[in-house]
Amino acid sequence: MTNTPESDLETDPPASELDRLGSRIESDLGPASSPFNPVAEGSDRLAVEIAAETDVREVFRMIEAEPDVTGTIAVVRFGGHAQWTITCENGDIVSVEYETDDHWRPRRTVDVWFADSLVFVGIGVVLVGLLTAVLGVAVPTPMSGSNALLAVGLGGVLLLAGVLLRILRALLGWHRSNLQLWTNKRYDVVPGEYVPAFDGLPPRDRAVVVSIETAKERVNDLLAVPPAIESLVATSVFAYLLVVAYLAVGPLAVVLIGLFPFVSFVLSVVVIPRYLVSITSAPESNQLYHFLDELHEGDGDQPLVRLIGNADDPIDEHLPAAYPWENLVVLPRRIVETFEPAELKAVLAHEYAHLRHHPVEWHAIAVGTAFVLPGLALLVTPVAPTAAQLWAGLVGYLLAVEVGNRFVCRRWDRTADAFAAERTSPIAAATAILRLTDRPVLDWPLTDHDTWIDQRTVPEAHSAPGHRFVRLVRLASNSDET
Repeated sequence: MTNTPESDLETDPPASELDRLGSRIESDLGPASSPFNPVAEGSDRLAVEIAAETDVREVFRMIEAEPDVTGTIAVVRFGGHAQWTITCENGDIVSVEYETDDHWRPRRTVDVWFADSLVFVGIGVVLVGLLTAVLGVAVPTPMSGSNALLAVGLGGVLLLAGVLLRILRALLGWHRSNLQLWTNKRYDVVPGEYVPAFDGLPPRDRAVVVSIETAKERVNDLLAVPPAIESLVATSVFAYLLVVAYLAVGPLAVVLIGLFPFVSFVLSVVVIPRYLVSITSAPESNQLYHFLDELHEGDGDQPLVRLIGNADDPIDEHLPAAYPWENLVVLPRRIVETFEPAELKAVLAHEYAHLRHHPVEWHAIAVGTAFVLPGLALLVTPVAPTAAQLWAGLVGYLLAVEVGNRFVCRRWDRTADAFAAERTSPIAAATAILRLTDRPVLDWPLTDHDTWIDQRTVPEAHSAPGHRFVRLVRLASNSDET
């Protein structure tokens, strides 16, 4: 048997620091369902794959933890919808570039679909007709029985037309650009193309934003009615109920009906906070109270922080909230355990601003009181309006209350966002907003509608997340320039 010298044996070259880093990235962050080995594309270039839900910042941290790594890493998200090319030198990230494939589409939070609007209006007209037909048996109503049946029939036709259009859309594969109130197609764009000042962000921050957005899979097409139509229909039906009560009983009935929303608003600021304290838990770590120490302005006692829900709850199941009368901030446990520290501090700072600078409870009581005032006005004044006059006046008044409520809430949101950006950083506040909704918001300005709101993610009166994000991106871009 001939012995072969060791020098003649073929051996694999020793793994470089870049190769070893690639293996660790795949092991820690790679998709479990689709094992993928790092692919060397030269001595100083490597391609790795990460799981679809992975935040690219985790890759950044792994690179910066290796001071001897030099080269280029192409990071591909599982599914191929986004790729980042990261160049590093001795553990320092020199540049970050990203690209997306043709699956990227800016997806609005609300699609304005004509059929959905017909359905909603039809339901409102049917409710008015049924209300008249049922109550008209015992009390006087603004419409006669024949007109009530006509309203039910008209509403039924609108409702049926909307349903048929939805069925046709499903059968024929119509895109939402068909039969919309206005055309708004999906566009092939570079992520952030329609966000003013987005290009002014550092490449690393842009990569983080795209990482958060491309990990989202849900598209909100559940609420496809313009808020203006929704508000008008709901307000008209409620005003009609008040008119029927006025004709049947008198002003006192209008007061009593108005007490229902008043009581609900009062309960939301008096009873619910105390109930929340009993069903929530204190934070396990001192991180949140450390953040509060940094935010606290020394005026009064430090707020109480409580956690609600579980770490695996859907992001829209619980929302951060502030209750000034109880000096209480309630945060979802999920964001406490999954958000970056700067993002968590930004959320806490936003709620702290509401706690210290905005009379949330008094505002809620004022809005509730607004529902009682029409009945009180009818009680103390000798005016006896006709049914049509009273209905028109109530619709205008209630719409004005809603507009005022939205104006105040959105103004408070802007000032709270500005406070959070000042106490943390604009980009931390911006990415926190992105992560507080599982709906895509990056290219929201493509449609430029400030009123579109996913009601399951933000309260109806509050600012749309996309526009809050745009304001914070402008702040971040300006701060980077200076």
